[in-house]
Amino acid sequence: MLRIKFLIPFVGLLLLAGCSKKTDRAVSGYSEEGFVSIFDGQSLAGWKAYMDDPIENAWMVEDGILVLKCCS
Repeated sequence: MLRIKFLIPFVGLLLLAGCSKKTDRAVSGYSEEGFVSIFDGQSLAGWKAYMDDPIENAWMVEDGILVLKCCS
């Protein structure tokens, strides 16, 4: 019973530590040797669609996220 009294707060602290706010690496200027960003978070520059269709027909950038246009 004594172990459980210490185990529960310990697990709670681990959960809280795991829920801490993380910064977006691309936005905060994250740089690691050999890392190549494939999306700038603002445009579809450099992206290509299947069979040379314009990428903008199927995808768009919304709030820094690639979003698939549905059912058009």
